[in-house]
Amino acid sequence: MKRKVIQLAGKTLVVSMPNKWVKKFGVCKGDEVDVEEEERKLVIKVQGKGEQTVKKIDVKELDNMLNRTIGALYKAGYEEIEITYHSPEQYKIIRKVLDKTCMGFEIIKHGKRVLIIKNLSDLHPQEFENILRRLFLSLLSSADDALEYVKQSNFQGMEEVVLRDSIINKYSDLCRRILNIQGYGTLKKTTTYYHICEELERIGDAYRDFMAFIIQNKIKKVDKNTLELFADINQYLRCFYELFYQFDMKKLEEFGVKSNIMKKTLEKRFDTVSPQVIKLNYYIYNIFYMISNMNGVLITANI
Repeated sequence: MKRKVIQLAGKTLVVSMPNKWVKKFGVCKGDEVDVEEEERKLVIKVQGKGEQTVKKIDVKELDNMLNRTIGALYKAGYEEIEITYHSPEQYKIIRKVLDKTCMGFEIIKHGKRVLIIKNLSDLHPQEFENILRRLFLSLLSSADDALEYVKQSNFQGMEEVVLRDSIINKYSDLCRRILNIQGYGTLKKTTTYYHICEELERIGDAYRDFMAFIIQNKIKKVDKNTLELFADINQYLRCFYELFYQFDMKKLEEFGVKSNIMKKTLEKRFDTVSPQVIKLNYYIYNIFYMISNMNGVLITANI
């Protein structure tokens, strides 16, 4: 839509806001709005959530993708969801997803094959920074603990790391939900931060799967070289964390140098003849690949 620029009092230039948008978000005379500059764009934001978003969905055709669909509805930013399901198995999946990842979502009404789920959390979108920091720190803590448990052949500790992945998932999902509802500064930062939050969850999953593999195969002793690579990948993750919060060109270049060294070292390790060692190194390489792939969006967000 287009709007004409109006001049008031000889100097002030004014553009009217669309009436439909004003009513939707309850903007009244005297209210304050945030106006942000993005090169040739001006972005107007209102405080609060505006109208509550409601979604109705019938999941009759879903089985394997039901859990991902529920998670996507949460991350999309809906405040209330009405789900029509068709079997006890589907209900169990929905219940499990809500318990594991959808922070603040609760079933407020359970009818015949119908669930009404509502966000009961008063968590403010402005808390995004704190939640993102918790996401990073939870992942770093799990990575460091995982290394120590592997060194000690502590299977109980490794099982704990597997369970702790649900916390990382919760923080990641909540971050993405807030970004979909409120955004984060410029559009460029919103999209790049969304990608980073998503990748951090996947990295957490990779550490979880690494521990699960060692547990399932009862690997009591991991070779020295693999342990060294494990320590290196944890340090590499910490380097990304530090670059994220203190971005500068020197740190970026150091991160790039570490990336090249890590890649060459890992590729050499795949020449080993031991299938078990190859599999262990695959998990580490997978983590490296995901951390490395975040550098592009981080640069985009900061230049």
